[in-house]
Amino acid sequence: MKSADIIAALKNAKGEDKAQLLYALGSIGDSNANEYYKKLAEKPSRYFHYLCYARCEAVSDYAAGILENAVSIMTAFADTGVGPDGFNELMWTALNICAFKSSDRLFVQFERIGQHYEKVRRFQMDMRGLMFSKKINPFLANRASKWYGNCGETDFIFALNDMLICGITRNGDSFAEKISSLADRYPTAYARAGLFADFARDNGIAFDKYGRREFADAVLSVFSGIEFSSSKGYMLYSPVWFAGNKNKIYHSRIHIGNNIDIRWVEYLVDIAKDDEAVYRHFKGRFGIVLKSSYRHMSRIMLSIFSPETKEQRDLLREYFKMAAKRFSNEEDFAGLELCGEYSFYEIIMGISENICRGNNTYYGLCNAFNGIRQERCEKLFMLDMVEEYIRENDKGDRNAQRDNFFKEAQLFRERKRPRVIK
Repeated sequence: MKSADIIAALKNAKGEDKAQLLYALGSIGDSNANEYYKKLAEKPSRYFHYLCYARCEAVSDYAAGILENAVSIMTAFADTGVGPDGFNELMWTALNICAFKSSDRLFVQFERIGQHYEKVRRFQMDMRGLMFSKKINPFLANRASKWYGNCGETDFIFALNDMLICGITRNGDSFAEKISSLADRYPTAYARAGLFADFARDNGIAFDKYGRREFADAVLSVFSGIEFSSSKGYMLYSPVWFAGNKNKIYHSRIHIGNNIDIRWVEYLVDIAKDDEAVYRHFKGRFGIVLKSSYRHMSRIMLSIFSPETKEQRDLLREYFKMAAKRFSNEEDFAGLELCGEYSFYEIIMGISENICRGNNTYYGLCNAFNGIRQERCEKLFMLDMVEEYIRENDKGDRNAQRDNFFKEAQLFRERKRPRVIK
């Protein structure tokens, strides 16, 4: 439907029909829609959820005014990192109203954030406070609850980049180009959104700009949303965002071809050697320990795995061998099975050596014997070798774990294979 037809239909529409028409009108963003939404912006408390999802320039300028106020307070109160009463609600309101918008006035405020990045980054959102706040629209309080439950993120800049990425998937190439240009000027503030914008168009060019260690956090964030399938090739997914008056999840994807530059795989394998870089990223997002951080890292590696690329397969095999020996997550053994051509003996003994050094746990051995496909006789042979090695070399104080492993090993030996009835 054209905007004029939608506006005519809105005169008699009610309920859900009216809501869908308003969303459709906001997505068009032409002069008719712009004038209509300009009037809606005069009653933000009533129409706020429509304003959040609209692309009209009038709404974008309205959003710019809110963001301008928030940035001014951030720069004024940067020394303390704590804004005045109601500022927490203002940050969250500005963040949500800016979604999917692209007017010049709004980009002026994005520029200001880049210029004052060191000041803006000091401010964190109190998501628990927003969930129960009476100072914001109930729609926003509900959205705060969903956002916090989804990722637990409180960083304003991180959430802003997420919102911009969702805008790239909805607004197309022209918006992506503006974000890429913004990130070129202010990489510390907008690296995640800029990398996504460039990666969506040419991941080789994206590597030339962002394939450095200083952008590791942005790279891991973007690669968490990449997935390969033999039928569709590589898909680049946007972060989870929320849209509509029912706060439904907005999640989009972009097809980026059947190959990714091998330099990205080399980059990820190199990053994986740096515990601090991996832990810093995933702990910040999920509040987890090092072992769990590498579980997320292994999921990234599994998602990008393409069986037809030998060079990639060789690189990932070395990663999964390292991860299996040190952390022994189920994903590591799944990766080894995909890559193939590895030594069962090397993996099991590597895990055993790390256990004796205090760098792994006995649960890792259990995961290995359960996750690696080998004949029963081969597993029994390795169990005997492992037990002998552990009794000679493990001088640690994890007696309960060790005894429990020996018991499980004995139960495995005594377990009879099911009889096949012919």
